[in-house]
Amino acid sequence: VSGLRSESVGLDTVGYIEAIENISNGRLDLAYGMEWSFRYICYAMSFVIKEPQIYLVIFAVIINTLIVLRLWDFNECISFGWSVFVYYTMFYFTSMNLTRQYIAIAIVFYATRYFKVKKGARCVFHSTPLILQIKPFPEPGCGWSGRRLR
Repeated sequence: VSGLRSESVGLDTVGYIEAIENISNGRLDLAYGMEWSFRYICYAMSFVIKEPQIYLVIFAVIINTLIVLRLWDFNECISFGWSVFVYYTMFYFTSMNLTRQYIAIAIVFYATRYFKVKKGARCVFHSTPLILQIKPFPEPGCGWSGRRLR
């Protein structure tokens, strides 16, 4: 649903639409405030996708799929239904305004599954998650022992 929103929904949907149109036309320099990686990803997508609304749909699918898949990993410790409910009621609507940031959050959140099995090097694309290799955090809903909290 968030990818199908109108330009009038959210504070920066219009900004994303304009930036995507500029990037699609080869004017990467006019996408002010956008990270270079986001610009080049959109530019690469522009060879296949012409409609800016499709970009928003793809970004929404990426965000929600990665977050829900990672929440599923915790189904032994916490209720999957409740965790999805909490995500959609507390964070879903902010993902419409913070699309680029939520893509990064979703990727890092999903990548934390590799730190649990000591395969952190597979998901190191930025220096920030390296802290998880030094001091791993307990899974939500589970204590340090990994048993379900009641």
